[in-house]
Amino acid sequence: MNDAIAFSKPLRDFKLRFSSIQRIHNIRQKIEHASLILTNTLQTVTTIQAHEELMGADLQIAKYARNEFITELSNIENDLRNFQTTVQKLLALSMDVRLIYDNILKFNQQEQAQETSVKLAQLAEVTVIEARNNSYLADRVYQDSRTMRIGTVIAIFYLPMSVVLHYIGPVQFRG
Repeated sequence: MNDAIAFSKPLRDFKLRFSSIQRIHNIRQKIEHASLILTNTLQTVTTIQAHEELMGADLQIAKYARNEFITELSNIENDLRNFQTTVQKLLALSMDVRLIYDNILKFNQQEQAQETSVKLAQLAEVTVIEARNNSYLADRVYQDSRTMRIGTVIAIFYLPMSVVLHYIGPVQFRG
């Protein structure tokens, strides 16, 4: 697990997803369920020990059998307490792992946000360059349309004369 969560590699290499946190949550639920079972079993063993003390003398069970039973109950109780300690350690460890996963996901989100802002800045630069080019093209179009207007005004004055001269033919002067 330590190799999978080593910070020496880039965040992309962690391969952590939301499903990883869900798996941790499911494992925690199972461990908590095991803790409840252990607690109930310990209570049952304690109850059996109390009943043994009350009934052991009355039933006239052989002393060695009774001692064996008490020893076995005591061993079971110790094992259950050890299991319960292990379960508590596992719960603490799972919480630590979940916090590490949460931090890794937050760092990943920050890294992605930074990459996005860099890409947006690059896009803004490209947009500024395109705006300058569009402005230059608009100026050229304006100059071309102005030239066309001047040419149109000149053509308005000279075109009728050229049409008249063309249809009338050459004018002959009499002298």
